[in-house]
Parts: sequence; structure tokens; C-alpha cells
Amino acid sequence: MALPEGRDLFIDREENNKPYVMKNSHMHDYYEVYYLMSGTRRYFINHTLYNMEPGDVILVNKGDLHLTTMISNEHYYERYLMTFNDNFVDRICKNISQ
Repeated sequence: MALPEGRDLFIDREENNKPYVMKNSHMHDYYEVYYLMSGTRRYFINHTLYNMEPGDVILVNKGDLHLTTMISNEHYYERYLMTFNDNFVDRICKNISQ
């Protein structure tokens, strides 16, 4: 999922009951916060493996090589993905410092 053009922040919810495996690792120039609501997922970030369970959160830094995949044959999962860029971070930091 890409950060929509002209947006500094985007939040997406996905509920999936079909087998889903990213075929290739990828990276991008924005941050991701991945929150797993239900099911299980396997997350690879910079060649490190993380097995996720409901309630787990992962922060993917911009430029990190990453992908998600299934754990065994469990297909169902529900997740929220928040993507944001440096402009969003700058605005938050300015608001905090005021």
C-alpha cells in the first residue's frame, strides 16, 4: 500500500481470509506502523523475522527492506496500517515543542 499522493498520513484497515504472501521484499520513503488485530502474520524487516500475534505492533522505518507473509496455513488476519512521511513527523514535533 502506498502513501496516497499529496497525503502526509494515511490509515488503512484490511481484513483478509485468503492466502496472501508478498512475493518480493520492498522499501519506500515513508514510515509504516503495522498493528495486527487478529490472526497471525510473519514480518521480515531487514532480514530479521518477526512472528506477529494479535495486539502486536511493528514500526517499519523508511528505507527498511520488508515483507509480510502467512504463518503456516492460517489465512485469516485483520490489521491496521498507518503510513506517514517526514512532513507529518515534522508537524507533530512542531506542535509538541510549542
